[in-house]
Amino acid sequence: MGPVRVGMTEREVRDVLGRPETQRDLNRWWAESSLSVNLDEQGRVELVEVSHDPEFGWRALCDMSDLLAAPADEVRAILHPEQPRYEEDGYSLVCATGLALWRPVKPEDVGDEPEDDHRDGRFWSTVSVAAAGYWPTARV
Repeated sequence: MGPVRVGMTEREVRDVLGRPETQRDLNRWWAESSLSVNLDEQGRVELVEVSHDPEFGWRALCDMSDLLAAPADEVRAILHPEQPRYEEDGYSLVCATGLALWRPVKPEDVGDEPEDDHRDGRFWSTVSVAAAGYWPTARV
């Protein structure tokens, strides 16, 4: 995603993003935790995750659509319906390609006055790309 790719070494990621603001175990965070990288036991990137954050303006493009800016229903249509995927009660969408999306609530779970569009469930809050085998195969 962006300049960070699954399979990069931690050194390669630091060369691109600089030193992480926070780190714990094999997890690294930048931009006030709106960009994160999980490393495998060999120190290579196995997951990259970007969160919706207007301050940093991250974009997650797929077929020229921003997966964080397009409504969740439109994103489902962009991600080809014939592609194997797993949905967890509307909160998560994981594709066999390693792409995953998450939101903290569904639209029907929110009252009449949500805080903002990304907290009312109409949009995905995070987009992740993971190495093959990262997500349990029984779920995809």
